[in-house]
Amino acid sequence: MHHILHRRPVRSVSHRLVIVGLFSTLALAAVDTVWSVYLDSFLHNISYVGFVSSAMSLLSVLCFFSIANFVDKYSKRQFFIGSLLALSLIMISYTFISSVWLLLLLIILMVAANVLRQTTFGILFRRSIKHSELGTQEGLLYALLNVGWMIAPLIAGFFAARYGVRSVFFLISIFFVLAALLVRLFSFPKDHLRKHFIEARSIQKLKMFFGKKPFRKAYFLSGGTNMFWAIIYAYVPLFIIREGLGEQWIGMFLFAVVIPLVSLEYTIGKLVDRHGYKRFFISGFTILALFTLMAFLFGGKSIFLMLLFLFFAAFGASFLEGTRESYFFTIAKESEVEAYYGTYLSFRDIFSMSSKLLAAIVLLFFPYRFVFLLVFVEMIVMLFVAFSIKDVRIRLPKPSLINK
Repeated sequence: MHHILHRRPVRSVSHRLVIVGLFSTLALAAVDTVWSVYLDSFLHNISYVGFVSSAMSLLSVLCFFSIANFVDKYSKRQFFIGSLLALSLIMISYTFISSVWLLLLLIILMVAANVLRQTTFGILFRRSIKHSELGTQEGLLYALLNVGWMIAPLIAGFFAARYGVRSVFFLISIFFVLAALLVRLFSFPKDHLRKHFIEARSIQKLKMFFGKKPFRKAYFLSGGTNMFWAIIYAYVPLFIIREGLGEQWIGMFLFAVVIPLVSLEYTIGKLVDRHGYKRFFISGFTILALFTLMAFLFGGKSIFLMLLFLFFAAFGASFLEGTRESYFFTIAKESEVEAYYGTYLSFRDIFSMSSKLLAAIVLLFFPYRFVFLLVFVEMIVMLFVAFSIKDVRIRLPKPSLINK
């Protein structure tokens, strides 16, 4: 089967998956735009919203660990379609519920379905690209998906301001259905089930994964941007509302903060293939640390000044988004990717949960600008780890004739 990955038509498969991913990203970005405001309508407290969001991340982590073995043995494509349709039904349900207990039940189902979606999409995409093009193709994927993260907040902000927050979930359900239909309509190579994969129980897989030092560092570095984005999507919309601005300002800010990613990620992905990963990890975390510190020092004077510094911080994230996953794919064997990818993906929720939980505690005692001091400290820790990794390259530059 593996010789198929080296044929030219496979690239079109990865491009089809990017289109499918774009529609699901439009849905996810719209959810994140209004989610904290939606939760706040039930809980009426910023810290409580943070604690619930942290609990969601913890549940997601447990799902990643428990689903990994299950997904290994069955059709990724069918699971991917099923997860999209399940998410669509859950979004529709959000438009009319009023019970907190029903909300919690739907959150549990949503988290499980989204974990299944992430895991299956990632494996399908990895199978569709050549190893020598990991950085470039991951950069392209994230650049185009971030178009969804840029557009969706504007749409969601408009709908929320004009028709109410709940109306946004109806729109989100349509995006998920469209993504599922595209998977059904597009032709993909037959989803062969792997005959050879690393068979182990979830606890054993955890030990095997974290027993490898390069995997531990890749896991840790991958979570850095999630700590930043957790604050951007979970708390900044509430800060905007508390300052007296409307929902449309949430959409405009979340639109603007993704512009650096859309502009730079594909270029950075190509540079990573040639020059290695270490310098991009260091540069990204340095930029994030610098501008989150500026947001803390000067953001208390004006909400607009705070948003401006967060916009500049996003340039640091653009160095890291595609780089982190490409780095894992580079240091892992193909059998290890299949076996550990679900475990690896748990970084998103582990670090997102940690950031939300710590921020919720900070907000119990300090003004909201201190959340950015917390993020600054987190980025400094990540920077130290980035300095400690060995540099890895996918494709070395051709040697100069002068040096021969």
